[in-house]
Parts: sequence; structure tokens; C-alpha cells
Amino acid sequence: MALIGCTAGSASAAEADWPQLGQTPAHHGFNTAETGFSLGNVAGLFTDWTVTYGQSTADESSPVVADGVVYIAGADGGVSAFAAGGCGMPSCPALWRRSTR
Repeated sequence: MALIGCTAGSASAAEADWPQLGQTPAHHGFNTAETGFSLGNVAGLFTDWTVTYGQSTADESSPVVADGVVYIAGADGGVSAFAAGGCGMPSCPALWRRSTR
């Protein structure tokens, strides 16, 4: 599986801060304050960095970002952590990886 960090516009951290998966307890997945992507800037999206995690081809998780670290679980039971700001290279190694099994 691959995770891609993208950049577009200048959305502030407060606009993109989701306190939990799906934004709210109902997991509706919509943040009314988030305005970083629009028809005017979506063409300017580019890949900052990519990573590979897990051993399966199925993704049953969504990334969680906390304190500058991206955490993501693979369908293989592995949890990986990556630097949210990337690593200065196109493809970044995990900070750590653990199994939940």
C-alpha cells in the first residue's frame, strides 16, 4: 500500500485539524472550515512524498496525524509511523512499524 503526502494552497493547521477519524463522532468526513482545496487550486496539487506500508493490497484504514507523525494501519495487522513532513526524499522509510497480531 502507498500513502502520498500532497500540498496545495495555504490551508492553515486549524482548518485541516480533524480531532478524530471522520472529523466528528458521526464520522461524516466533512470539515466546514476546511477550504484548502478548490477548483482554482486543485490543478496545483503535487506529491510531496510517498511511503509503502503493510503487506497486503487492501486498505482498511485511514491515516491519523498527531504531533507531526502520520500513523496508518494495514490490513495485514501492521501499524506504521511516518514523519508528516516527509523525509527530504521522494520515498520515505517508516519511523517504526509494529504488528498488532
